[in-house]
Amino acid sequence: MNQEELLVYCKNITKEYGSNYYRATSLFPREVRDTVYVYYTWLRIPDEIVDSSTDVNNMASDLQKWIFQWVSLTQGERQDGVGIHSLFWGICQKYNIPLEYSYSFLRSMELDLHKKEYKTYDDLYEYMYGSACVVGLTLLHIFNLQKKELIPYATLLGEAMQLANFLRDIQEDFELRQRVYIPLDDLHRFGVSVDDIARKNHSNNFRKLMQYEIKRCREKYKDAWVGIEKLPWRLKFPIRVATRNYEGVLQEIEKNDYNIWYQKHGLSKFKKIVIIIKSIFI
Repeated sequence: MNQEELLVYCKNITKEYGSNYYRATSLFPREVRDTVYVYYTWLRIPDEIVDSSTDVNNMASDLQKWIFQWVSLTQGERQDGVGIHSLFWGICQKYNIPLEYSYSFLRSMELDLHKKEYKTYDDLYEYMYGSACVVGLTLLHIFNLQKKELIPYATLLGEAMQLANFLRDIQEDFELRQRVYIPLDDLHRFGVSVDDIARKNHSNNFRKLMQYEIKRCREKYKDAWVGIEKLPWRLKFPIRVATRNYEGVLQEIEKNDYNIWYQKHGLSKFKKIVIIIKSIFI
């Protein structure tokens, strides 16, 4: 594929795998939009590698190949043709994106190969920093907003969005990948076991656990909103939309009495339209 075809491919990947992300991204200015499509695709490929197969050996082989290609390129080895790596490497150079962000992300993908549980929230945060927080930090560079004051807010927003995804996907992560992203200390605090997750036990203890985690997530969103409102309008509006879409997932979980076992919670098309309209004004 030439560069133009690759950009179309990246747009389609973003639309297929990240519907909420795509909808918000489409509201960015053209140059930012195309760049974010490339970045999302670069993130999505290794994420799919570790999520879509049950063969750990194949996953490890495919992921290491992806990592080797990236590290080789960033260390000066030339690659034939134009690919996702070369497109994203051009973006990193153009916007002075620290390589450590991409390396952190790939380290978190490696954790998914063998780490199935996290004892404490601090342990989980190490994973989330690489899998989500560095995304916000990278976007600051793409937005040309490398301001120290915005770094904590970008980090918090990535953390909150990742945590919301974990809460929505508890069943899927366990059944398909045998992973539990809710800290074991939190499970024990509320009398919930990994076996309860395996049995889809919708107990009062599980409801209290979900209330606790949603409260934690909302506090992070609340703090992140301070930073969102510091952004210029052309960036603030799409990020308002994306954030409210993710926050809306928490509301849907609450409306369903914290029962995440038999459906994947999301927003209706009408609610998404309401969010877009609301985000124009506040």
